[in-house]
Amino acid sequence: IYERGISFINIPTTLLAQVDASVGGKTGVNNKFGKNLIGSFYQPKAVFCEINFLKTLPKREFAAGVAEALKMAITFDKEMFSWLKGVNLDDENLAKLVEKSINLKARVVEQDEKEKGLRAILNYGHTFAHVIENETNYKEFLHGEAVAIGMN
Repeated sequence: IYERGISFINIPTTLLAQVDASVGGKTGVNNKFGKNLIGSFYQPKAVFCEINFLKTLPKREFAAGVAEALKMAITFDKEMFSWLKGVNLDDENLAKLVEKSINLKARVVEQDEKEKGLRAILNYGHTFAHVIENETNYKEFLHGEAVAIGMN
């Protein structure tokens, strides 16, 4: 809410941020009662994703981002899910993964920005993930790991 109305450009530097948090406009803040309980919806003017940033991530952090991309494929794109099963995530395929994930999420957000219907499907895995994160004081699991557990 601070300095509301000021345009911003999003430059996410983790895979999870690129495939999930970079679009959608949810700006949430955690508090002692849970994750993202305070916030608003505010869309970025532009999002720039550079896959070279992803080469610096620890394997665990990278895998957490893959879990979020997998969630998008499971919920919205059967072809993407099949593609993900056997793909080698080299630079070209990683760029495709980021692009496909962003396009899927953007399409959902365009139809339901304020989470009144379709967008709620994006929470797949998150209900349990937020409980897991909260119960472990956000120290044991990365967000994408908790989402993967929540999808099981």
